[in-house]
Amino acid sequence: MTEPLQDSFFSHNSNVLTDGTATCRYQDLPSIFTDLDALFSVLGLNLRQTVAYECPNSVNGAVTLLYLLARGYSFVLLPAERHSAKGSAQRPTIPSFCHHHVTIQPDLPGAASVQASPLRATGELPAGHLYLRTSGSLGASKIVVHQHEKLLGNAQNCVEKYALTASDRMFIPVPIFHMYGMGAAFLPAVLAGASIQIVDKANILKILTYEKQFQPNITFLTPDLCEMLVQRKQASKAYRVMVTSGQRIQEALFEQCNAKFGNCLVNQYGSTEMGAIAACSWHDPLETRIASIGAPMRGVELRLEGIDELTQSGELYCRHPYGYLGYVDENGQWLSRADIWHRTGDLARYVTSSHLKIMGRNQDSFNRRGYLVNLFEVAQVIEQLEGVRSAVVLYLEPADKLVACCIGSVDGAQIRAACFGKLPHYALPDEVMVEESFPLLASGKVDRRALHAKLTTAFV
Repeated sequence: MTEPLQDSFFSHNSNVLTDGTATCRYQDLPSIFTDLDALFSVLGLNLRQTVAYECPNSVNGAVTLLYLLARGYSFVLLPAERHSAKGSAQRPTIPSFCHHHVTIQPDLPGAASVQASPLRATGELPAGHLYLRTSGSLGASKIVVHQHEKLLGNAQNCVEKYALTASDRMFIPVPIFHMYGMGAAFLPAVLAGASIQIVDKANILKILTYEKQFQPNITFLTPDLCEMLVQRKQASKAYRVMVTSGQRIQEALFEQCNAKFGNCLVNQYGSTEMGAIAACSWHDPLETRIASIGAPMRGVELRLEGIDELTQSGELYCRHPYGYLGYVDENGQWLSRADIWHRTGDLARYVTSSHLKIMGRNQDSFNRRGYLVNLFEVAQVIEQLEGVRSAVVLYLEPADKLVACCIGSVDGAQIRAACFGKLPHYALPDEVMVEESFPLLASGKVDRRALHAKLTTAFV
């Protein structure tokens, strides 16, 4: 991966990486890497060892991430330590196969910010691998194994899909320790030589301030950030491309955000295992961009299995030239190798000859009283009701209860009453809870396991 990355460093040396506090020019990266070489040598780190790296959304965090990739280190990418409202530290779990724990000290410049402490590792793993935990929103998380060179190919697909160039200014308010922020936004921007603004703990004040200072023309968002931007009172800004991914975005919110920011919003579909799988072009008609995940990235193949005759939806499988190698456990032992065709676990159907629509998770479809119920479709109907901003529907099997958890300005009884006539009897929610917010994973997706546990406590 060294040569393509360093081509960007030298070809686009006038462009910068910034986090609003610190700034680094591309032309400074080779000398910083040399400093890190010396530091890692003193600390006893080498390519035979695996690093647990807590990566903050900062310039120093991003530069160290690039260094580990460019030099071919194997590392587990983790979120940086967070502090709760009560001040207690929330540190990620480190797998036992890691030899060193690397963190970034926010108040120190350049290589001096990198701190490392030795760990008692259980063995040595091959060089040039990246380890990422899945979100675990629907089950226990796994550790996904990626190869650095394949990450580069995945990133290059995004460069081509979004036509990124050195003249672009990329705004990244999503975490770069996840595949979306790193693989779809950060690494493609670096390969293109674009200037990059990274935002940590994004809120509306930060976004407005950095947007005015940095003047970005491309941004990668989550639906929650889209809603935050739509609700702001300031004048709209025209982007060249806006990308959203993660949890599902409502059609009404998509239309509002698209209209306010330059008619350029697209959904991107991907996963921790496969990286970027599919996306629309911003040139596609609005109705296509709202309804579908777009066409596959270069070299990616998609197919449907077990297609239902009534809904024309089937389980989605993906063959990706730059996908993952397999899963390992917390000790670095292989759980399974990647199949040629990866089972995504999503249900989908074609809306054009090449564009797919995700209908929900396969695990979210079940037979109830002799009828097939798709929780995703029930949630979509509820979200069309007046006063409902967002909905997640879960099935509590022990009690045979269908429970809708909503965010909105109306109470649960009103929502349930409005469902009559909109939903068939077997898909009517037995209970409706109205919440101020959903529990979220670090990726921005709804933590469905936490929500399920809460609803089970309340209703079972």
